[in-house]
Amino acid sequence: MDLNLLRSLLKYPAPVQYLDQVPSTNTHLLTLAREGAPAGTAVLAGQQSAGKGLRGRSFFSPSGGLYLSLLVESQGASPGQLTTLAAVVAAQSLEALSGLAIQIKWVNDLMLRGRKLGGILCEGVIRGGRLHQTVIGIGLNLGGAAFPQELAASAISLTEYKQPLTLERLAASLINGIMDALPQVPAHMVDYRARCVNLGQQVRFEYQGQERSGIALDVDDQGALLVRTDQGVLRLLAGDVSLIRD
Repeated sequence: MDLNLLRSLLKYPAPVQYLDQVPSTNTHLLTLAREGAPAGTAVLAGQQSAGKGLRGRSFFSPSGGLYLSLLVESQGASPGQLTTLAAVVAAQSLEALSGLAIQIKWVNDLMLRGRKLGGILCEGVIRGGRLHQTVIGIGLNLGGAAFPQELAASAISLTEYKQPLTLERLAASLINGIMDALPQVPAHMVDYRARCVNLGQQVRFEYQGQERSGIALDVDDQGALLVRTDQGVLRLLAGDVSLIRD
């Protein structure tokens, strides 16, 4: 990673760190945020030993991927809005630099040809009992490392399509794109809905401790998924939603 090149591509001057390896870029940046780091601070790593996904899951983060965390002022945006915003910016950036069509699986998975290319994890910085800042974490599978057996069928890397990317340009596109779009939230939801593979599909999910199913109707401006079920329309703020294949 050429930090001088990355800094030259950024529209918003703020501290940028690159670490060859770190347990988690999100955890590292959360510490910096609590120590007073300004909005726009970014941490990148070549590898994570304890990458984080939603609901406490691990995120496979071998050498060769892009692991980026960005600190933003929340500006009244909900976690769902920031997660969906980051997903849209990541999809747009990957498409512009690779030429490949990127979709999104609600709420935070970036998809290529039906398999997971990356994910988003937002974590809040609480001050005075309110959400003050948010760390937006983006992890992308770009390298050639073999996936663990449990991920081999569901995950994908851009190396399978021989689409080399300049990491500095991709990272700059992500940072600039998020900072540009943040004041316009929820304008990004138009693009999010257009990319969301869940919409119009039959889905399975857990609700109040029970497995349920229904048709995914829409994603509202807060990032919640609206699902029509036999008991009416349910509004899902978080959780696992899987497509029911024929």
